[in-house]
Amino acid sequence: KYCSHHPQISAMTFTLRQRKSPRWVRRALHGAVGKLSQHLAEHDIEASSHCPRQLVETPIHGAAFDEEYERRTSSHSLIDGEKEDCRTSRSQSIEQKGYKSYRSMMDLASSDKKSENFLPVAGNIYRYWGLGLASIFGKPSEGSIQCSGDHVVQQLGILLIFLIQLLAPASCITYKVYSTDWGHFKLGLDGWKYEFHSESHGISNLLEHFVATLFLTCLALNGARVIYNDMLASMKINMMLANAPASFVKHVHHLWLWIGPFMDCLLVVQCCVIVYLTFITAATPIDVVYDALAVTFLYNLDDIGGDMGFLSEEDWDEDAVGKEYYDTVADILPEDVDPDNVHQHGAISAAHTPAPYKMAMPLMYVMTLVLPLAYICTSGVQDKPDDVHIQLQKQMDLTMQLQRQLEELRTS
Repeated sequence: KYCSHHPQISAMTFTLRQRKSPRWVRRALHGAVGKLSQHLAEHDIEASSHCPRQLVETPIHGAAFDEEYERRTSSHSLIDGEKEDCRTSRSQSIEQKGYKSYRSMMDLASSDKKSENFLPVAGNIYRYWGLGLASIFGKPSEGSIQCSGDHVVQQLGILLIFLIQLLAPASCITYKVYSTDWGHFKLGLDGWKYEFHSESHGISNLLEHFVATLFLTCLALNGARVIYNDMLASMKINMMLANAPASFVKHVHHLWLWIGPFMDCLLVVQCCVIVYLTFITAATPIDVVYDALAVTFLYNLDDIGGDMGFLSEEDWDEDAVGKEYYDTVADILPEDVDPDNVHQHGAISAAHTPAPYKMAMPLMYVMTLVLPLAYICTSGVQDKPDDVHIQLQKQMDLTMQLQRQLEELRTS
């Protein structure tokens, strides 16, 4: 009776427990539940706009409370025709989306981003200096940051990164060449042999060789990918500068724009050689993993937002550079050439691609095959003992000699 005078209460959705209520409760509430079911039959407040739900039967006033609840919560609350309409609406929505798999969804999303946004042009310390965004120690270029103590610290840190990338790989290669004992070097698969319960040729040694081979292949492929991405960025910057107004080119340092590609290619090639030299003398799988990850740290130092943190996205806005490149070359290229895909047109890209990339790309693909094969076929190589091990070996030899002399004296 109370619910009949208050329709807003009858329209509320009650969450009822499935546990059977006492009989006097069911008799007292069966009228209210009947009115509630009648209202839900006319308009289901929980139904979706795309797939409205209806009750299969009209509620019977005076029916048992549990039977009414079971009917309302039954999984068969949709008519077969409405279920078919739901399936049809879902299939139509899939057709409207334009994709039917996750792969096509990713491709469509990528194309949408390319059509709505400008592709960013990644930067590094060489492009930062090359575009004249800041000088090394003098006054900053026009429009760049103000000369201050922080500016000097930043430029000094960038200069140190350049020197590290120039000297560190060469010093590592020199050390490994001279610290390796090549006296027992031979080509073969002796390093891959397995001996049960052997400390030098056990299961860890076999797994170490497998992991090292995978790492060498992966690092060479990653190096080729790094060179390829740097090549695209350098090519776009060269095209932008070739068609830029004179006021833009005024502060450009072309020397750094040439040093950058040379350092990028040389660094990646040297890092792959370092990894090979460290792997052939590695003693454990842990050494293989640590050496591989430590070397890749070198050719990521010059990137914007790198591990050192001297340059951030505030110093190089890759989206702004990408937009400037697009606006500069869009009207100059032929109509059938997309500025973002200019690398697919050989004649245009070859004219603006720096020479170091043209030589480094084929070399990296060759190293992807040569380095793993060289590691597999290399055996008998180990590190030379250091001074402590040499002195210890001399003491052990002297001890053995004294023991033999003592035995000779006893027998005589």
